[in-house]
Amino acid sequence: MTWQPPLTTLDRVLGINSIERAELRASRLARAAANQRNRRAKHRRIDYYVSEAALAIINAQTKAQTGYDTSSVINRLIESVRQPTSVLPEPPSTDENLWTEAKSRGQKDPAPL
Repeated sequence: MTWQPPLTTLDRVLGINSIERAELRASRLARAAANQRNRRAKHRRIDYYVSEAALAIINAQTKAQTGYDTSSVINRLIESVRQPTSVLPEPPSTDENLWTEAKSRGQKDPAPL
C-alpha cells in the first residue's frame, strides 16, 4: 500500500480522496479557461489612452447605477454619432491622386512617373 495524504473534512464529506480532488480542481480550471476563451472570442476588448477632455465627458456621465458604468457611457457616446465606418470613403489610389493634382494645375494628363 502506498502512502496517501490524510483525508480532510471536505474529503470525508464529499467521499473523495486527494487524487480525485486534484482531478476535480483540474477539470474546474480547464472549464473556467474554456469559458474565458469563449468570452474573449465574443467580446472584443479595445484598450486606448483617453484624453483629459474625453475623460471629463465620460466621468460627467458615469453614475453608481446599472447602465452608467464607463463602458456603457462610451458605447452610448459612440452610438450617438450614428455614422458607421463603412460610410467613410476609400482613400484614393496613387493614380487618382496624380490625376486630381494634374487637373487642379490645369493639365490634361498627369505627369508620367
